[in-house]
Amino acid sequence: RTSSTNFGNVEVPFHIHRERPDFSALDASRVPKGQRVGTVPVKTISCAGLVAAYGRPHIIKIDAEGADHACLESLRRVGAAPRYLSAELPNILRDGTDPAVDLVSLLASMGYANFKLCRQSLYNARTVVAVDQETNLS
Repeated sequence: RTSSTNFGNVEVPFHIHRERPDFSALDASRVPKGQRVGTVPVKTISCAGLVAAYGRPHIIKIDAEGADHACLESLRRVGAAPRYLSAELPNILRDGTDPAVDLVSLLASMGYANFKLCRQSLYNARTVVAVDQETNLS
């Protein structure tokens, strides 16, 4: 998992997936070396930095390719949890249950008492194109 301290007006490496650009990520472990076509530096800003610049959002959808937890953590630190939130549930098949439990614990620490958890793989294009959820290959 990408650390929440790695984001906030710094450059970080973004790893490009050879065959599926939509599988590119900030977290190198999400892009297998054999499928990585390259890495480019990208400038970042924390979600807390966005709140400081534009105000507290009413709703936020986080899809930060490996930095979702870092975004939530930065919002928690500044007390800027939006009323409504959408974030990706970690891949339990690949990563085990600990990251998912960590996410639910983080959401609870931010004041969320009610939420719906959905497996992304049931609702995205991977299901349609029959991409293996563990290898990201067809």
